[in-house]
Amino acid sequence: MTRVSKIMQITVALMLATLFILTSCGRNSLPYSREVFSLDAESNITALVIFDDEMPDVEFIRPDGTVLEAENLRQRSGGNFTQFFFPQASPGTWTMKYDTLSNTEITTTYSAYVEHIFIYNFDVVEHNNERISLTFGVSADDSGTVHYEIHAEFTGPDNITTDEVLITNGEGTLNQIIERQLDIAELAERGGFLIRLSVTTQNGQEPAHDIAWLDLRNW
Repeated sequence: MTRVSKIMQITVALMLATLFILTSCGRNSLPYSREVFSLDAESNITALVIFDDEMPDVEFIRPDGTVLEAENLRQRSGGNFTQFFFPQASPGTWTMKYDTLSNTEITTTYSAYVEHIFIYNFDVVEHNNERISLTFGVSADDSGTVHYEIHAEFTGPDNITTDEVLITNGEGTLNQIIERQLDIAELAERGGFLIRLSVTTQNGQEPAHDIAWLDLRNW
């Protein structure tokens, strides 16, 4: 083998090693990590990522170390949040790696859910310091009635829920848009809050649930 051939082999090997290092760094470039939830048993889980400017770059890590990229997950987005769904999430601690981008604060929360119903078009139509008009629908394979509860969730500096207040509850029809006017005059005096919508309907012998949030903490 000539000296030139050896130099070419060494050059190619160095190029491949550099490419491997750059690729590996790219896969692990998200600078921050936090625990999102911890489970004792397998469960369907939905995790909410709330931000103040733009959706951060995120990926989720299963307890066994498997990386789940955000674009490959079922999700539901609102003005300042994205809700991710983890069907049959395995027991153990789930973490999220993320880059804050232009955000000053990233908040996460989670809850269990059941696949058979799904909240959609959950949004504020009008609002002021005394009243909020919001809409939502609950999709299901069958027709029927859905029971809903709307809570205000107040959070502390560490984003842990410090108090919650039931604003209203009631019943509506599955697969139809429901509109509610909420009196929030007394709540608004305490500052901003999350609105949590919980819905339940009977699915055969078992109740089916879903949950969604709106972030009004900066309004």
